[in-house]
Amino acid sequence: MLNDKERNQAYRNAIDRAVKNGCGRVLDIGSGTCILSMFAVQSGAKEVYACEMSKTMYDLSLDILSANQMKDSVHVINKKSHDLTIPGDLPGQVSLIVTETLDCGLLGEGIISTLTHAKHELLAANLKAQIIPKGAIVYGQLIQCEKIRNYSQVKQAIFSHDVSSVHIRGAEISEKGEEPYTTEEMSCIDHVTLSNPFHITTYDFQTPENYMEESKDNLNVSIVRSGCLDAIMVWFELRLDAQETLSSAPGHSVCWEQAVYPCRLSEGEQTVEASDEVILNVRLTSSAICLDVLDITRSQSIQPSPKVDGILSSQELSKLNDVESGHAVPASCKHNTSTNLPYQELNKLNDVELSESITLPYQDISKLNDADLTESCNEALSDAFEKLKLSSTNYSTLGCIVLCSSLTFNPLFALWSGLSPVVCITNDTNFMQCLKTLAGERECSGSLRFMDKPLEVLAGTEGWGVLIIDPIEPGGQLRQGVVEDIVLAKGCVLPKDVGIVLPRKIEVWGMLISSRSLCQKSHVTSDDVTLGLDIAGFINTFRVKNQIDFDVKSNPFVSLSDPALLLTLDFMKPHDDDSLLSLLNVTCDTHMTASKQGKADGLMYWFNLGYTEGKTVSTDPETGCHFNQVVIMFKEKVDVISGQKLVVRTSCKNSCVMATVHAGTLNEYSQPLFVVPNKD
Repeated sequence: MLNDKERNQAYRNAIDRAVKNGCGRVLDIGSGTCILSMFAVQSGAKEVYACEMSKTMYDLSLDILSANQMKDSVHVINKKSHDLTIPGDLPGQVSLIVTETLDCGLLGEGIISTLTHAKHELLAANLKAQIIPKGAIVYGQLIQCEKIRNYSQVKQAIFSHDVSSVHIRGAEISEKGEEPYTTEEMSCIDHVTLSNPFHITTYDFQTPENYMEESKDNLNVSIVRSGCLDAIMVWFELRLDAQETLSSAPGHSVCWEQAVYPCRLSEGEQTVEASDEVILNVRLTSSAICLDVLDITRSQSIQPSPKVDGILSSQELSKLNDVESGHAVPASCKHNTSTNLPYQELNKLNDVELSESITLPYQDISKLNDADLTESCNEALSDAFEKLKLSSTNYSTLGCIVLCSSLTFNPLFALWSGLSPVVCITNDTNFMQCLKTLAGERECSGSLRFMDKPLEVLAGTEGWGVLIIDPIEPGGQLRQGVVEDIVLAKGCVLPKDVGIVLPRKIEVWGMLISSRSLCQKSHVTSDDVTLGLDIAGFINTFRVKNQIDFDVKSNPFVSLSDPALLLTLDFMKPHDDDSLLSLLNVTCDTHMTASKQGKADGLMYWFNLGYTEGKTVSTDPETGCHFNQVVIMFKEKVDVISGQKLVVRTSCKNSCVMATVHAGTLNEYSQPLFVVPNKD
């Protein structure tokens, strides 16, 4: 957020007006670097107090205040605002409260409860007392977006086998549990708007107590463009005071993305036509805005929403019509219960075969919907089965070990290809139950097994011919310990010269890039964006060198070199013990040539995974796969010119990719231009 100069200027302007209007005692809640506190000092506030619950940020803010000669002007308190007392922490009530405890969904950082407490306990009750921000207006728009569709729920059509007996959907999952929305920078993602922008709600932060109680309402939204209803996109206008307004709409903000609420409709219900009307259920709590599709009123040219008639048993229908029991359906709804039931509930009622439901992180859903990866694994397992049959006289090595960090259908593909037994190493009970349901009792009774112990437990056992593993995390980095697991399997579990590892080969590719948006997210770019305050040098000591989960769709970049093959790990070439162990520590020097002039911010790398001799899955950003990439950031921007020769020394040790980049050629090293270890 510090890189958003427009936001910083707007806050400073609003604070300046408030102080000049008589707000002399200021409290900065969730003060972080104390940038808002310093604005208050610059505006002439007589007393400035800041509360910050993080001990790390508290200590850092003291250094920042000292560097800006304001340590004696701002009193920083290492507490939550709810724990502040008068006169213990503050000498009296304040006349101005400032805060930026806002997330992309507006309320996710608890601004309502924070301001409710602060207003009643810490803010003076007079006409001049003020809260910044003043309020917010929340807007929404219905959209079609393939990316969101791909991580919302598993596509049934992507598999050659029926997996409809388990309902698998995605969610944003945090330490608090399932979140109602995720976030995207929609200005960088292909999408189509299906409705005009519509007003959802308005907040007056001067009276935050009005929003502590939960409220519900329905909202009718007209479709103006036909398409596939994938999500509800939400943004807000933040009113700092009567003059200053900030927007989190697409393309308007450096610090805020848009809140995205995927519409979990069945595939047959996602299509909407112009003149249809979508009825949204809006639930407002003190900490979140929750939205979902309640119903779709179809135009006459479209089939009406599915009816429950004929789906429910006679006993269930009798119960629904039993007025005395309180379960009766109103007469107006008996012929079309979709007008009263959310689509999620209708889908459950209509799916008579549904026996299991599982919720996964969005990135896991994206993996399951990755057609190229799915087809490659399926084909590779079938190919492995045929090869093992030819090399085994008594079919004694047709067992398959599946090692994965999240839900995968590879155990099922292995079963369906003929491999048996199949052991899946996981301790995820949801994962196990899902696969058991899909495989059926017959396969589970002997062919499909689960083990929550490490791979080394299988060392020295016989019957295993294949190890299939998920080597890459969705964020683009090698899975921790993956090379060690493969070496262990090759040396101690799989038969020598016969056992098959999938993928057979991993190639590391990379190129130099420049990305303004990535720089803005990885460090404070200058003192100019913080309006001359000395903050960047302190914050940037905590910058992360290795930016995992780099989403090229949300972070546009310019390539400054052609892609280059940096390193290869070949698991299927013949190995003796020494050469097998050498895979644990591999180093390779590679030429790289700058393709254009520019300032390089980092080295982006990705992987090519060889599953069969003719089939490779690439995590290259140009392929549209579900994987993101990793960018190893340079400490300082590096000037390169077109045609400049560079040498990249890449190593893989402890399943960790590291790189150094040198000017010159392989025959003439100069000093490294930059050393970029792969450390978080």
